[in-house]
Amino acid sequence: MTTLITHIYNEEFLLPFWIKHHVENFSDGIVIDFHSSDRSLEIIEEFAPHWKVIKSPIQYFEAETLDRLIESVESTILGVRICLNVTEFLIGDAASVTKQQIIPQVSLINMPNDLQFDPGIPFHSQRKFGLIPNNKTNGNKNRFPIFSGATGRSIHLKSLKYPLGRHFDLMEPNEMLIYRVSDCFVNDEMIKRRLQIQSKIPKSEHKKGRGDHHTNSGRGLVKKDLIDLEKIAQENAINLSGTLDQAIFFQDFHKKIRTATPISISDHQLAWTAVKNNFEIEGVPTFNFNTLFGYREINTLREQYENSVSWRIMKPIRFFGNFIRKFPAKVLLKLSN
Repeated sequence: MTTLITHIYNEEFLLPFWIKHHVENFSDGIVIDFHSSDRSLEIIEEFAPHWKVIKSPIQYFEAETLDRLIESVESTILGVRICLNVTEFLIGDAASVTKQQIIPQVSLINMPNDLQFDPGIPFHSQRKFGLIPNNKTNGNKNRFPIFSGATGRSIHLKSLKYPLGRHFDLMEPNEMLIYRVSDCFVNDEMIKRRLQIQSKIPKSEHKKGRGDHHTNSGRGLVKKDLIDLEKIAQENAINLSGTLDQAIFFQDFHKKIRTATPISISDHQLAWTAVKNNFEIEGVPTFNFNTLFGYREINTLREQYENSVSWRIMKPIRFFGNFIRKFPAKVLLKLSN
């Protein structure tokens, strides 16, 4: 069993994207609703009628209280579980998880040359630039943060006690990825949803130095702040298309192994190369995907391939080709003379 948990307040714009992205990857979903007044609950019923909706017993997004609430919800379920915000999209096969993994995050950004946003297409098909965890993008201390710190979300098989905000330091690399869209202002709806969150942040959080990115350090977040934020983000954004493509490849590869779906020779060779060479993501030096899940399965596939007729026929040709490539150039030169 795999369960996705989230908490919402008036998320009618993002929920269709988020549910459609995740619903086939999880057997169950639990949504903690902070008394939404828009169409959020109708959308859940439309796209994931089998998910469970819980009315929040607390009124505000107070970090410690919210963490304890999520822990209590997790204690009632079995199997793999992860808690994500509605702005966080997991790329990875949840059903393949056999131990706790900390999943790295990147943050997609709306760029000046991006095409008009299409509400019928996933974010990661339309926006390819974004930020990786990097303290340099924080700016000065008077500006609320963009995206910093090498932290990730935990996917795990048993209940645990969350650190504040459910942020985990990255441990061993893995082949999963989360992309965030909280600062991807593709239209007025995204700006509106971003501004409304501060109404659910209690003043006590600001006094504790929390939630500054939602309240502009307690001064109140306005549209101009978000426009300024977007400009800074665009200056620091890098092309993440390779990152997203590789994560999607591993997600699909996971599912093929788990469901005994035939894997093409090209996909098999790419996965094998990734395992041997520690798949580095182009342009994102902070992350490596390490396909620890696949050693046994990929080795089995490779053994089957090496025992196949096609491999045996091609083996002498490959051996001769490798021999020629490794033969000293000066010897070849003498033979040619």
